[in-house]
Amino acid sequence: MPKPWSLLYLPNEVVEGDQVGPRDAFEGMLRDGVLSRYEAFSYLVEAQRHGAEQALVQLLDRVRAHPPQVLLWQHVSNFPVDTQWLRRLREAAPNMHLLYHEADAYGRWVKRLPRGTRQMMAAADTVALVGRGELAKLARSAGARRVLYSPHSADTRRFGQPWEPTRQRDFDVIMIGNCIRSRLPWGRMPGAASRVAMVRALGRRFGQRFAVYGAGWDGFIGNQGRLDFAHQEIAQRRAWLTVSWDHFDGYDSYFSDRVPISMMSGVPHVTNHQPGYEQVFGDDPPLQWARGVDEMVAQVEQMLTRGPQSLIDLGQRAQHYARERFTARPVYQRLLSEAMEA
Repeated sequence: MPKPWSLLYLPNEVVEGDQVGPRDAFEGMLRDGVLSRYEAFSYLVEAQRHGAEQALVQLLDRVRAHPPQVLLWQHVSNFPVDTQWLRRLREAAPNMHLLYHEADAYGRWVKRLPRGTRQMMAAADTVALVGRGELAKLARSAGARRVLYSPHSADTRRFGQPWEPTRQRDFDVIMIGNCIRSRLPWGRMPGAASRVAMVRALGRRFGQRFAVYGAGWDGFIGNQGRLDFAHQEIAQRRAWLTVSWDHFDGYDSYFSDRVPISMMSGVPHVTNHQPGYEQVFGDDPPLQWARGVDEMVAQVEQMLTRGPQSLIDLGQRAQHYARERFTARPVYQRLLSEAMEA
């Protein structure tokens, strides 16, 4: 076991405590001796209270007072850090490992890297991303020297709660996700058109046995309106299957947090296939994927023929698999270990 690290965590949250998964993971790592010291500084919350400039002053003061071995900063976006301030951060703790964690996916033409993100990537010792391939190339084009893959995760406080699987359910299949549109065809998010096509196809095939939650689905068969993030599991357990189609659906090894959250619900999940999934999920994962909308519908139809007990068993296997591999504790502990191997 490596020597325990001291960690200063800068969560991406506008309400203090919102980053439930990482916070719980780091507190558990502190209790178990994986971390020697742990502190969180909610920089966006402090900026709301005192202004961004004062929040940065507070951060420098904390780093000087207790220099951490690792500073983990999440999703800086356009927060007003610049190259000059980042040099001051380095001077405050010369031996500190700056680990920048970016859990958003970006593109070269749509949803381009914000200026602050580019500067942080260039300054960091290590940049952690939720995808490989093109996403890693974008980070390197911004100046990132060392890039690691760290997938999305689910927290165990809100998801994976104990339940007795029911044998009567309101829906055959549920999807959770927004319908994001653009007035310009070239301004549409990658994967958005396939998501819409999938919702239309499932609505035509399953009618009122299909439900879709999220913004922008007015007029679609199965529209249930918006859903609070913390209530996803309750909705998913009303169905025999859950499905998703991610944006940036061609990125190597990328998937949103919808995949681990859905698996943690204990309901079997079908998602769109992306390059690298065989490497990420292994040879026989309790997760199904499809390479197109027609294949997605066919997968759902085939799975529904298995019957209640088979689907219950598959859902329970999926939950155990996700808990072991894609909850916050194993994901973030693995990230810190890989980052500190340098």
